[in-house]
Amino acid sequence: TRSGYAKWQRCLELIEEAERQDGIKYEFIVRTRPDLYFAKAMPSPKKLPRDKILINPYYECLNYGISDLFAILPRALADPYMRVAVSMLESDGWFCEQDSDWKRRKMLDHIFERGIKSELPNTEIHTFDKDIFQCPESVCVFHQASLGNRTTNSSKSLQTIINELGHQKREIHILKVDIEGSEFDLFEELFNSKTKNQPDSVYIRQILFEIHLESGQHEEPSERTHRLFELFRANNYAIFHKEVNLNDAQNVFEFALLRLNPAFFSSIF
Repeated sequence: TRSGYAKWQRCLELIEEAERQDGIKYEFIVRTRPDLYFAKAMPSPKKLPRDKILINPYYECLNYGISDLFAILPRALADPYMRVAVSMLESDGWFCEQDSDWKRRKMLDHIFERGIKSELPNTEIHTFDKDIFQCPESVCVFHQASLGNRTTNSSKSLQTIINELGHQKREIHILKVDIEGSEFDLFEELFNSKTKNQPDSVYIRQILFEIHLESGQHEEPSERTHRLFELFRANNYAIFHKEVNLNDAQNVFEFALLRLNPAFFSSIF
């Protein structure tokens, strides 16, 4: 958001103030978020380019603007990057190239899928989206589908997808879901169908999902959220990680759940 980018400019002003007070000039500036996990050590400054800004190549120019995830900036190039809010306020839109083909290529990076495949090369990955994309070769298989409860926006339930793929007897090791509010419909339909003793219900070991809460003062969104987590608990899922999405810290959160033996829950109550 523009208010978020305005904070970048404020950070740069604080950096400039510190440089004046200490009589120094930083060589590089690292732009990051507090909710990132660094799996590897940062490269030595001696190996960093001084004529390029290193960014996470995912959200740029996808109608979201410049990514707030991560960037390493040579000090000489920090001003135009960190003052992006000013450039945005003076223009009618993003200053990135808006070519749709270029945007599509950026969206097809499939960072999550590539990461899983590199760690587990023999794993089989299926990716779903309501729009048409193409998975990287030998990484995943793409399916055009909108996930939900079968009754909203021509969506398909997870059990329907499983039946279509012939995966009824298989185990899903990781189910990653980010469907902008439809996660309620998806999981409610999934767990409620399991209570009907359907023999083809699939075993899901780990669920990673983003939950989107409705804004407002009425109670129903909160009550529905509580019911959803009661469904997770009733189906032996425990939360092992959670974090806020800083783009909308009041309404959007990331959760990671693991399915455990029912004895685990009986032993703690």
